[in-house]
Amino acid sequence: MKRAHRLVTPVILITAGLLFTTTWAKTSGDAAKTDAVKKKTDKQKTETKKNTKKDEQKKDDEALFPKKEGEKAEADEEIHPDLSEFYAEIAQVVKLNADGQKKLLILQEQKAKTLEKYDEKYDKVIVKIENAMDRTEKEKQRETLRAKLKSIEMKREQIEQKYDTQALRALTPDQVVTWNTHELWMTISPELEFDDCEMTEEQVNKSKILCGVIAKKMGAKSRIARNPKVQKMAIGQIGRQILTKEQRVAYARQERRKRLMEEPEKRKKSYRRAGR
Repeated sequence: MKRAHRLVTPVILITAGLLFTTTWAKTSGDAAKTDAVKKKTDKQKTETKKNTKKDEQKKDDEALFPKKEGEKAEADEEIHPDLSEFYAEIAQVVKLNADGQKKLLILQEQKAKTLEKYDEKYDKVIVKIENAMDRTEKEKQRETLRAKLKSIEMKREQIEQKYDTQALRALTPDQVVTWNTHELWMTISPELEFDDCEMTEEQVNKSKILCGVIAKKMGAKSRIARNPKVQKMAIGQIGRQILTKEQRVAYARQERRKRLMEEPEKRKKSYRRAGR
């Protein structure tokens, strides 16, 4: 009897051990499954948030630049290696296709040839004027010579502007708006994005959208960003609608510093005009 009892006890212990091991394994397996499901759910939530954000950005872009009926989104085109500076930037910003880039390439070559001829014509003239300025000590004569130099520079700029305007005419109205939005922000952002102002990423994004609204209202006009009145209007609207009170104060302080730095030079010019 005692021997039978001794045999039963180990069997019971072994059975209990097996039951515990099975239960623990099942519990551990269930916990692992729960963790895996939780991780998958969290990942899906993160992906959903990202997709929602992308959809919202897409809606904003479509509201700002609506596509015409039947128009398909253009795939990113590789920028022609011979396009440089202004023309390459246009092609990249508006995602210009190969045919559009060829038009810009032709204009770029024409512009380069025209400027080369202009420089050949006036290079020696500029050297003579500069030598004359070095020889004379009379301020009135120097002013006259400076005016001649400025006139030559302005004529050269007019040639550049002529070809740049023709480049924009090769774009669709929507592409012109896209370019003007980009150029307007790139022109005014150095004025706004300075250390004292500290614009947030959200403020920068809102400012870009506002530049797009301005560009769209003005229509497919050539290079509106080069117009000082448009620049001033954009900065004013950003200041009123997007900047905080503290940022507006910081911006005004910066503008005062700039004016104080410019005033001595302005006084010098006025004295020269008065013959003092």
